[in-house]
Amino acid sequence: MFENLLENFKTIDSEKGYWFVRTDKGENFQAFSDFNFIGIGWNYITNRELNDNLNNGLDIKQKIASRERLDLRASADKRKVTSIYNKLIHFKNLRSGDLIIIPNEGSNLLGFGTIADDGIFEDPNDRRCDYIKRRRIIWNKFLTFSELDNIYYAIIKTRHAISNVKPYQSYIDKTVDNIFIKNDAFHYVIDVTKRDDINVNSLLELMNSINNIADVIEQTLNLHDDENDRTVKLNLQSPGKIELIYKNKKILAILSLILLMPLNINSIDNDLNLSNSEKEIIIEISSRCQEDLEVTDRTFDELEALKNRINN
Repeated sequence: MFENLLENFKTIDSEKGYWFVRTDKGENFQAFSDFNFIGIGWNYITNRELNDNLNNGLDIKQKIASRERLDLRASADKRKVTSIYNKLIHFKNLRSGDLIIIPNEGSNLLGFGTIADDGIFEDPNDRRCDYIKRRRIIWNKFLTFSELDNIYYAIIKTRHAISNVKPYQSYIDKTVDNIFIKNDAFHYVIDVTKRDDINVNSLLELMNSINNIADVIEQTLNLHDDENDRTVKLNLQSPGKIELIYKNKKILAILSLILLMPLNINSIDNDLNLSNSEKEIIIEISSRCQEDLEVTDRTFDELEALKNRINN
Protein backbone atom coordinates (compact mmCIF):
# COMPACT_ATOMS: atom_id res chain seq x y z
CA MET A 1 0.00 0.00 0.00
CA PHE A 2 1.28 3.45 -0.99
CA GLU A 3 4.35 1.74 -2.47
CA ASN A 4 4.63 4.27 -5.31
CA LEU A 5 3.71 7.35 -3.31
CA LEU A 6 7.26 8.47 -2.56
CA GLU A 7 8.16 8.50 -6.26
CA ASN A 8 5.99 11.60 -6.59
CA PHE A 9 8.17 13.67 -4.27
CA LYS A 10 11.44 15.35 -5.08
CA THR A 11 14.58 13.57 -3.90
CA ILE A 12 17.58 15.81 -3.20
CA ASP A 13 20.95 14.21 -3.86
CA SER A 14 23.08 14.47 -0.72
CA GLU A 15 26.14 14.86 -2.99
CA LYS A 16 24.87 17.92 -4.84
CA GLY A 17 26.82 21.16 -4.58
CA TYR A 18 25.66 24.51 -3.24
CA TRP A 19 27.33 27.64 -4.61
CA PHE A 20 27.04 31.40 -4.17
CA VAL A 21 27.97 33.22 -7.37
CA ARG A 22 28.60 36.96 -7.40
CA THR A 23 27.11 39.18 -10.12
CA ASP A 24 29.79 41.92 -10.26
CA LYS A 25 27.99 44.12 -7.68
CA GLY A 26 24.65 43.34 -9.31
CA GLU A 27 25.70 44.46 -12.78
CA ASN A 28 25.08 41.00 -14.26
CA PHE A 29 22.08 40.03 -12.12
CA GLN A 30 19.50 40.98 -14.74
CA ALA A 31 21.31 39.20 -17.57
CA PHE A 32 21.82 36.08 -15.45
CA SER A 33 18.20 35.97 -14.30
CA ASP A 34 16.56 36.97 -17.61
CA PHE A 35 18.61 34.72 -19.88
CA ASN A 36 19.14 31.68 -17.66
CA PHE A 37 22.88 31.53 -17.22
CA ILE A 38 25.69 32.47 -14.86
CA GLY A 39 29.18 33.53 -15.89
CA ILE A 40 32.64 34.09 -14.56
CA GLY A 41 35.37 36.52 -15.55
CA TRP A 42 39.01 36.14 -16.57
CA ASN A 43 38.01 35.79 -20.21
CA TYR A 44 41.62 35.27 -21.26
CA ILE A 45 41.43 31.74 -19.81
CA THR A 46 39.47 29.67 -22.31
CA ASN A 47 37.14 26.75 -21.75
CA ARG A 48 39.52 24.56 -23.73
CA GLU A 49 42.42 25.46 -21.44
CA LEU A 50 40.34 24.59 -18.38
CA ASN A 51 39.37 21.24 -19.89
CA ASP A 52 42.97 20.38 -20.86
CA ASN A 53 44.37 21.63 -17.52
CA LEU A 54 47.64 19.66 -17.48
CA ASN A 55 50.55 19.84 -14.98
CA ASN A 56 48.26 20.75 -12.05
CA GLY A 57 47.21 23.89 -13.87
CA LEU A 58 50.74 25.29 -14.06
CA ASP A 59 50.26 26.69 -17.58
CA ILE A 60 46.98 28.32 -16.55
CA LYS A 61 48.52 29.78 -13.40
CA GLN A 62 51.42 31.20 -15.39
CA LYS A 63 48.99 32.80 -17.82
CA ILE A 64 46.98 34.27 -14.95
CA ALA A 65 50.16 35.65 -13.37
CA SER A 66 51.22 37.21 -16.65
CA ARG A 67 47.85 38.83 -17.39
CA GLU A 68 47.32 40.02 -13.82
CA ARG A 69 50.96 41.19 -13.53
CA LEU A 70 51.68 38.97 -10.55
CA ASP A 71 54.94 37.27 -9.62
CA LEU A 72 54.59 33.56 -8.80
CA ARG A 73 57.84 33.76 -6.81
CA ALA A 74 56.18 36.11 -4.30
CA SER A 75 54.01 34.28 -1.79
CA ALA A 76 51.25 36.92 -1.71
CA ASP A 77 51.04 37.04 -5.51
CA LYS A 78 51.12 33.25 -5.69
CA ARG A 79 48.10 33.08 -3.36
CA LYS A 80 46.21 35.53 -5.57
CA VAL A 81 46.95 33.45 -8.66
CA THR A 82 45.91 30.25 -6.91
CA SER A 83 42.69 31.89 -5.72
CA ILE A 84 41.75 32.91 -9.27
CA TYR A 85 42.67 29.47 -10.60
CA ASN A 86 40.55 27.73 -7.94
CA LYS A 87 37.51 29.89 -8.77
CA LEU A 88 37.78 28.96 -12.44
CA ILE A 89 38.11 25.26 -11.59
CA HIS A 90 35.10 25.44 -9.26
CA PHE A 91 33.09 27.03 -12.08
CA LYS A 92 34.22 24.36 -14.56
CA ASN A 93 33.41 21.53 -12.15
CA LEU A 94 29.84 22.61 -11.38
CA ARG A 95 27.59 19.61 -11.97
CA SER A 96 24.09 19.33 -13.35
CA GLY A 97 21.72 19.70 -10.41
CA ASP A 98 24.04 21.81 -8.25
CA LEU A 99 22.21 24.68 -6.58
CA ILE A 100 23.24 28.26 -7.36
CA ILE A 101 22.43 31.46 -5.47
CA ILE A 102 23.01 34.90 -7.02
CA PRO A 103 22.53 38.38 -5.45
CA ASN A 104 21.32 41.58 -7.02
CA GLU A 105 22.94 44.93 -6.26
CA GLY A 106 22.88 45.37 -2.50
CA SER A 107 21.94 41.68 -2.04
CA ASN A 108 18.32 42.54 -1.18
CA LEU A 109 17.09 40.02 -3.76
CA LEU A 110 18.52 36.52 -4.21
CA GLY A 111 17.95 34.12 -7.10
CA PHE A 112 17.94 30.35 -6.51
CA GLY A 113 18.55 28.03 -9.45
CA THR A 114 20.07 24.73 -10.53
CA ILE A 115 22.81 23.97 -13.04
CA ALA A 116 21.14 22.59 -16.17
CA ASP A 117 24.03 20.60 -17.69
CA ASP A 118 27.60 19.47 -17.10
CA GLY A 119 29.66 21.78 -19.27
CA ILE A 120 30.75 25.38 -19.83
CA PHE A 121 29.54 27.11 -22.97
CA GLU A 122 31.10 30.25 -24.40
CA ASP A 123 29.36 33.25 -25.94
CA PRO A 124 31.88 35.94 -26.99
CA ASN A 125 29.26 37.92 -28.93
CA ASP A 126 26.64 38.55 -26.24
CA ARG A 127 27.11 42.12 -25.00
CA ARG A 128 24.49 41.79 -22.26
CA CYS A 129 27.26 40.36 -20.11
CA ASP A 130 31.04 40.64 -20.43
CA TYR A 131 31.64 37.12 -19.11
CA ILE A 132 32.30 34.68 -21.95
CA LYS A 133 32.47 31.44 -19.93
CA ARG A 134 28.94 30.50 -18.85
CA ARG A 135 26.80 27.77 -17.32
CA ARG A 136 23.13 27.21 -18.14
CA ILE A 137 20.70 27.65 -15.23
CA ILE A 138 17.10 26.76 -14.46
CA TRP A 139 15.87 29.37 -11.99
CA ASN A 140 13.64 28.05 -9.20
CA LYS A 141 12.65 31.25 -7.39
CA PHE A 142 13.68 34.78 -6.46
CA LEU A 143 13.21 35.94 -2.87
CA THR A 144 13.75 39.24 -1.12
CA PHE A 145 16.26 39.16 1.70
CA SER A 146 13.51 39.97 4.21
CA GLU A 147 11.87 36.62 3.36
CA LEU A 148 15.01 34.65 4.26
CA ASP A 149 16.57 33.25 7.40
CA ASN A 150 19.25 35.37 9.07
CA ILE A 151 21.79 32.69 8.15
CA TYR A 152 21.86 34.28 4.69
CA TYR A 153 23.86 37.17 6.14
CA ALA A 154 26.74 34.70 6.39
CA ILE A 155 26.15 33.47 2.85
CA ILE A 156 26.21 36.89 1.18
CA LYS A 157 29.19 38.06 3.22
CA THR A 158 31.66 36.20 1.01
CA ARG A 159 33.40 38.38 -1.61
CA HIS A 160 34.64 35.59 -3.87
CA ALA A 161 33.29 35.28 -7.41
CA ILE A 162 32.12 31.76 -6.56
CA SER A 163 31.92 30.28 -3.06
CA ASN A 164 31.01 26.86 -1.69
CA VAL A 165 28.03 27.30 0.64
CA LYS A 166 27.24 23.62 1.25
CA PRO A 167 27.62 24.06 5.04
CA TYR A 168 24.30 25.97 4.82
CA GLN A 169 22.53 23.31 2.74
CA SER A 170 19.83 22.51 5.33
CA TYR A 171 18.71 26.17 5.30
CA ILE A 172 18.91 26.42 1.52
CA ASP A 173 16.95 23.20 0.92
CA LYS A 174 13.94 24.38 2.89
CA THR A 175 14.12 27.80 1.22
CA VAL A 176 13.76 26.24 -2.22
CA ASP A 177 11.44 23.30 -1.47
CA ASN A 178 8.69 22.60 1.04
CA ILE A 179 8.43 18.84 0.60
CA PHE A 180 11.39 16.63 -0.30
CA ILE A 181 13.32 13.47 0.51
CA LYS A 182 16.97 13.71 1.51
CA ASN A 183 19.40 11.46 3.39
CA ASP A 184 16.75 8.73 3.55
CA ALA A 185 14.29 10.96 5.42
CA PHE A 186 11.13 12.81 4.43
CA HIS A 187 11.05 16.59 5.03
CA TYR A 188 7.87 18.66 5.24
CA VAL A 189 8.46 22.40 5.69
CA ILE A 190 5.64 24.62 6.93
CA ASP A 191 6.06 28.35 6.32
CA VAL A 192 4.90 30.48 9.24
CA THR A 193 4.23 34.05 8.12
CA LYS A 194 3.01 35.54 11.42
CA ARG A 195 5.10 38.59 12.29
CA ASP A 196 3.85 39.00 15.85
CA ASP A 197 4.97 36.88 18.80
CA ILE A 198 4.25 33.17 18.46
CA ASN A 199 1.82 31.76 21.02
CA VAL A 200 3.57 28.81 22.70
CA ASN A 201 0.30 26.99 23.44
CA SER A 202 -0.71 27.17 19.78
CA LEU A 203 2.64 25.74 18.75
CA LEU A 204 2.42 22.92 21.30
CA GLU A 205 -1.13 22.11 20.21
CA LEU A 206 -0.02 21.93 16.59
CA MET A 207 2.92 19.64 17.32
CA ASN A 208 0.79 17.36 19.52
CA SER A 209 -1.96 17.06 16.91
CA ILE A 210 0.52 16.34 14.13
CA ASN A 211 2.07 13.61 16.27
CA ASN A 212 -1.35 12.12 16.99
CA ILE A 213 -2.17 11.96 13.27
CA ALA A 214 1.20 10.31 12.59
CA ASP A 215 0.39 7.69 15.24
CA VAL A 216 -2.92 6.89 13.54
CA ILE A 217 -1.19 6.54 10.16
CA GLU A 218 1.38 4.20 11.69
CA GLN A 219 -1.29 2.05 13.37
CA THR A 220 -3.58 1.94 10.33
CA LEU A 221 -0.82 0.83 7.96
CA ASN A 222 1.15 -1.19 10.55
CA LEU A 223 4.36 0.70 9.71
CA HIS A 224 6.28 -0.03 12.94
CA ASP A 225 7.52 3.52 13.37
CA ASP A 226 10.00 4.53 16.06
CA GLU A 227 8.97 7.91 17.47
CA ASN A 228 12.64 8.68 18.08
CA ASP A 229 12.99 8.86 14.29
CA ARG A 230 10.57 11.79 14.13
CA THR A 231 12.25 15.18 14.57
CA VAL A 232 11.18 18.79 14.32
CA LYS A 233 13.30 21.84 13.51
CA LEU A 234 11.86 25.18 14.54
CA ASN A 235 13.09 28.47 13.19
CA LEU A 236 10.35 30.86 14.19
CA GLN A 237 11.72 34.36 13.92
CA SER A 238 8.31 35.70 12.85
CA PRO A 239 8.12 34.77 10.04
CA GLY A 240 9.91 31.44 10.07
CA LYS A 241 9.63 27.73 9.37
CA ILE A 242 8.59 24.47 11.01
CA GLU A 243 10.42 21.51 9.48
CA LEU A 244 9.14 17.99 10.16
CA ILE A 245 11.69 15.25 9.45
CA TYR A 246 10.65 11.58 9.61
CA LYS A 247 12.85 8.58 8.94
CA ASN A 248 9.69 6.65 8.12
CA LYS A 249 9.14 8.51 4.88
CA LYS A 250 5.74 7.01 4.13
CA ILE A 251 4.18 8.31 7.36
CA LEU A 252 5.15 11.93 6.73
CA ALA A 253 4.24 11.71 3.03
CA ILE A 254 0.73 10.58 3.96
CA LEU A 255 0.57 13.11 6.79
CA SER A 256 1.36 15.95 4.41
CA LEU A 257 -1.47 14.81 2.12
CA ILE A 258 -3.91 14.61 5.02
CA LEU A 259 -3.04 18.12 6.13
CA LEU A 260 -3.69 19.26 2.56
CA MET A 261 -6.80 17.18 1.95
CA PRO A 262 -9.40 19.68 3.18
CA LEU A 263 -8.19 22.00 0.43
CA ASN A 264 -8.80 19.71 -2.52
CA ILE A 265 -8.54 15.93 -2.22
CA ASN A 266 -9.34 15.45 -5.92
CA SER A 267 -6.43 17.65 -6.92
CA ILE A 268 -4.06 15.70 -4.70
CA ASP A 269 -5.41 12.45 -6.08
CA ASN A 270 -4.92 13.53 -9.68
CA ASP A 271 -1.42 14.86 -9.10
CA LEU A 272 -0.14 11.81 -7.23
CA ASN A 273 -2.14 9.09 -9.01
CA LEU A 274 -3.48 7.56 -5.81
CA SER A 275 -5.43 4.34 -6.23
CA ASN A 276 -9.02 4.27 -5.03
CA SER A 277 -8.08 2.10 -2.06
CA GLU A 278 -5.26 4.49 -1.09
CA LYS A 279 -7.60 7.43 -1.34
CA GLU A 280 -10.13 5.62 0.85
CA ILE A 281 -7.45 4.99 3.49
CA ILE A 282 -6.51 8.68 3.54
CA ILE A 283 -10.17 9.61 3.98
CA GLU A 284 -10.56 6.97 6.72
CA ILE A 285 -7.51 8.25 8.63
CA SER A 286 -8.72 11.82 8.24
CA SER A 287 -12.10 10.83 9.66
CA ARG A 288 -10.45 9.18 12.67
CA CYS A 289 -8.28 12.29 13.17
CA GLN A 290 -11.04 14.85 12.69
CA GLU A 291 -10.53 16.44 16.10
CA ASP A 292 -6.77 16.76 15.58
CA LEU A 293 -7.29 18.12 12.07
CA GLU A 294 -9.57 20.80 13.47
CA VAL A 295 -6.77 21.74 15.87
CA THR A 296 -4.19 21.85 13.06
CA ASP A 297 -6.49 24.00 10.92
CA ARG A 298 -7.03 26.42 13.79
CA THR A 299 -3.38 26.63 14.79
CA PHE A 300 -2.26 26.98 11.19
CA ASP A 301 -4.56 29.99 10.97
CA GLU A 302 -3.23 31.40 14.26
CA LEU A 303 0.37 31.00 13.05
CA GLU A 304 -0.59 32.28 9.57
CA ALA A 305 1.07 29.16 8.21
CA LEU A 306 1.10 28.35 4.49
CA LYS A 307 0.36 24.65 4.82
CA ASN A 308 -0.81 24.42 1.20
CA ARG A 309 2.42 25.80 -0.25
CA ILE A 310 4.10 22.82 -1.88
CA ASN A 311 7.39 23.55 -3.73
CA ASN A 312 6.32 26.87 -5.15
